[in-house]
Amino acid sequence: MNSEPTDRELVLRIVEIIRKTKPDLIITNNSEDYMRDHEMASEIAVNASFMATLPHIRTESPSIDMIAPVYFMDTLAGIGFQPTEYVDITDTIEIKIEALRQHESQIKWMLDHDNIDFPDMVRTCSKYRGYQCNADYAEGFRPYLGYLRPTTTRLLP
Repeated sequence: MNSEPTDRELVLRIVEIIRKTKPDLIITNNSEDYMRDHEMASEIAVNASFMATLPHIRTESPSIDMIAPVYFMDTLAGIGFQPTEYVDITDTIEIKIEALRQHESQIKWMLDHDNIDFPDMVRTCSKYRGYQCNADYAEGFRPYLGYLRPTTTRLLP
């Protein structure tokens, strides 16, 4: 017996989370990433953010009034991704690197599988994004610009 949720059940779980938390924005994987799981997460986030506003979609919580804007985060190593928004992370880069170091199995796997020092790669990519926006370190994002999504308000710090 398969206990994994169907695609529809999974989307409805995310709709419920969005309805319950009423996020100001959602940050998800880029829609064109190196792993199909990341691409699917992106698609689910975009669809669920809209579906959370539809009253005929039934979940435990009622529909919400506003579509949560969706931002795509950078791809691994920035490949194929051109940010339109940047967040200066200079003051928190060491916390980010230390948090990454806690994911020991992933770091070991990337070193063994791809010969990549993942914390170093993240620092290097953050430095590169920093060069693009006149910061020491930065992260890049791009908003999803589907119908009813753009806003005149700056949402990222």
